Amino acid sequence: MINYRIFLSSAIAIMAMLNVHAQDSTVLENFEVFEVNGNVQLTATIKSGFTCLGINFLRFEDSTSSFHSIGEISGVCGSSTEAIRYDFSDLNPPKNKTLYYRIQMGGLGYSNILSIRIIDSGEEAYLLTPNPCIDNCFIYFKNELRQNNRLRLFNKNGVQLALIETFDNFFEIDVKELPAAVYIFTVENSETKKSNFEGKITVQK
Repeated sequence: MINYRIFLSSAIAIMAMLNVHAQDSTVLENFEVFEVNGNVQLTATIKSGFTCLGINFLRFEDSTSSFHSIGEISGVCGSSTEAIRYDFSDLNPPKNKTLYYRIQMGGLGYSNILSIRIIDSGEEAYLLTPNPCIDNCFIYFKNELRQNNRLRLFNKNGVQLALIETFDNFFEIDVKELPAAVYIFTVENSETKKSNFEGKITVQK
């Protein structure tokens, strides 16, 4: 069984190490990553007055030890007179794992690091991991528009134990204080009150 606490600590240590040589925001006006139809769209705008020699788009995955190139834009980038925006699509991102992105600007260094997780739950409306759940578990779901969603957690008697809201595409549920049992959850859109999906969580001690 994976020790998720050790995994998380290792990931944080790796990210801290990688950020040591990251370029600050003096060069980039913005840097964003977001999902579009199951792909990852990267957008970077170089501020006016900065030029570089090529842009390299880099990705780091849970299962790899370093960033690797997923594509590049060659030639002179940026401008001495205006801000220039560059777009790149990662058309084959691994699903159901955290992905980290950054860009390397020739002669200017690196951007900061951004993360995203592309969910592929198959025919299901959500992905629950880990399951059974021991300390914390995550429910990932499609939320490309970043709408507010609300999760309610109930015991077998229908007593509500938790209420969690998020604009993100996942809920984190802390079950450390709950006894081993099967619990029911429901997820609804907070604005429309429309039910999105429901399911069960098995808590194991």
